[in-house]
Amino acid sequence: MSEKLRMFKDSKVVIPDYLVAYNNDSERSADTTLLNRAYRMVVYIKQEECHECVLRTLVPFYLFMLENEHRNNFGVLFILHTSEIERTNAILSNMRFFRTVFYDVDGSFERLNPHLPENQRYHVFLLNNEDKVVLAGTFSDSNTFRERYLKELERLEVM
Repeated sequence: MSEKLRMFKDSKVVIPDYLVAYNNDSERSADTTLLNRAYRMVVYIKQEECHECVLRTLVPFYLFMLENEHRNNFGVLFILHTSEIERTNAILSNMRFFRTVFYDVDGSFERLNPHLPENQRYHVFLLNNEDKVVLAGTFSDSNTFRERYLKELERLEVM
């Protein structure tokens, strides 16, 4: 494990106060309770050139969230750093992504978390009830890593 990743796992993650919550589902309002759950998976996506390509990477985490909605103390925070909210909402709607996303329009998530690794593979992480990273890395290409997230969630729930 690199020193930067080790430092990231030892640090507290700060969730900005000024995120814009949005839900494409016209029958549901944005679920801001996700911000206060004891255990949270954060999926942070920076503004990229291929906007639609990047948003498609949300699918495995969306499915993971749906599979784990029964966990009362757990939630997935999709934090999207983009100023193109209208375009992003249209893409998410076309993808049938009907859950809360949080827009970080001014880039405050990265400013508040300078220890965030540059490698986007580690922009997916699980926070414990003290907002410390207990597991980092994407599982979109590995069932083994997805299983590690599930085991860690189960361990956190019994603590």
